[in-house]
Amino acid sequence: MKVRTKFIVRVLLLKLVNLLRALLKIYKLKYKVVIIGSQFENSIGIARNFADGVYLDDGIKYYLLSDLRVKHGVYKLKKWSLKHVLLAVIADAYIVSHKVADVFIVKPAGVFVINLWHGVPYKPIGFYSEVEIQWINKQIRLNGKCEYDNWDLLISYSELHQNLMKLITKERCNSYKVLGNPNVNVLKYSKLKKRRDKVTSILYCPTFRNKGELNQHGIEDVIRLSEELGQEYKFILKLHPLLKILPAKLPENVVFYNGDVYDILIAADIVITDYSSLLFDTISLKGKVLIYSYDFNNYTKIVGKPLLDVKKIAGAHVSSSLLSLKKDVLNYEALTVDLEYGNEYQRQFDFELFNRVINEKV
Repeated sequence: MKVRTKFIVRVLLLKLVNLLRALLKIYKLKYKVVIIGSQFENSIGIARNFADGVYLDDGIKYYLLSDLRVKHGVYKLKKWSLKHVLLAVIADAYIVSHKVADVFIVKPAGVFVINLWHGVPYKPIGFYSEVEIQWINKQIRLNGKCEYDNWDLLISYSELHQNLMKLITKERCNSYKVLGNPNVNVLKYSKLKKRRDKVTSILYCPTFRNKGELNQHGIEDVIRLSEELGQEYKFILKLHPLLKILPAKLPENVVFYNGDVYDILIAADIVITDYSSLLFDTISLKGKVLIYSYDFNNYTKIVGKPLLDVKKIAGAHVSSSLLSLKKDVLNYEALTVDLEYGNEYQRQFDFELFNRVINEKV
């Protein structure tokens, strides 16, 4: 009954929004309105990185839903302000990283939705995930469509990435196009400053487990590793944006970071992750990444088989035990590097081509 009520409320809301849009559109603007949003807002960099690189056009006004800095020519927009609501109603396009709700609660008629996505998927998601397919089918039964049907253009980072995205969306998006990943542009042109101290910084950024559970065991292992390695190593703990829980106590050489992951990714000497798409970003930046998959068998039983075999990814060094991970950390400089292999999964974003696409489609 609650689900049915939500559906009716949503239908009525969409009708109201479309009516308001029709009235406001009587006043013709001299420019197109494009709103950029991300589910995690200030915690994930793809929306900001896209906004930083987008070509400015006299015929388009770009608005970024974020409290973060924006480059000159892109306008900052406070979420759920009156200005945001009015612009979302009359907008010509939404650029999102997850779903329409990154920008607004419904998709008004006539809005062109472009999804940048938020990384190369490694863990099973969408129609490939036994967990997610349940709520996707529920959406279809209730609404006659799912979130993927709302996306007019899904941007891919490479041909391989596009094939993965077609698999997980069952090709329900209106169109797909390989344009690259704006995060790679930032990573490729980042200037890594050499510190004068001898402390090695290690970033640990695990993803969540089933139903948003904290990776408690992995965090405890990394804390143990920090104690074994001592003060010559500084550990930075960056949790998935969905997770807000922290261990009760952290050692002196372990700090918690809650800012933009790409800022700290660039600064870290070594990156450790597990089933997160950040493994591909790290390979794009540093040529190698440490994977700590101590719970692989249990994880795959619950979540499902990964989309890719991480052991076949050049530059990915996999450990299933703390002892093995410690050896990789101590032997990091000697581990193999592959800066070119990452291009197979994601390339730099083509902003010039995107500019032509948005002027053609919107």
